[in-house]
Amino acid sequence: MSVFAIAATAWSADRPNILFIFSDDHSPNAIGAYQGWLRSLNPTPEIDQLAAQGMVFEKSFCT
Repeated sequence: MSVFAIAATAWSADRPNILFIFSDDHSPNAIGAYQGWLRSLNPTPEIDQLAAQGMVFEKSFCT
C-alpha cells in the first residue's frame, strides 16, 4: 500500500493541481475572494483561502 502512495506522490508532484469550481446562478458578489458586497451574508473562508493561495479568473464564459 505504501508503494502506491509513494508512486502517486512522486507522479503528482510534477503536475499542478487544478480545481475549477462551478455553480449555477451564483453571483461573484457572494464570494469573499471577489470582495463582493454579499460576502458578509454567507462567508466563504475555504474558497477565499484557495483563491489567496492560487489563481483567480476574473472572467469566464460557458455555453
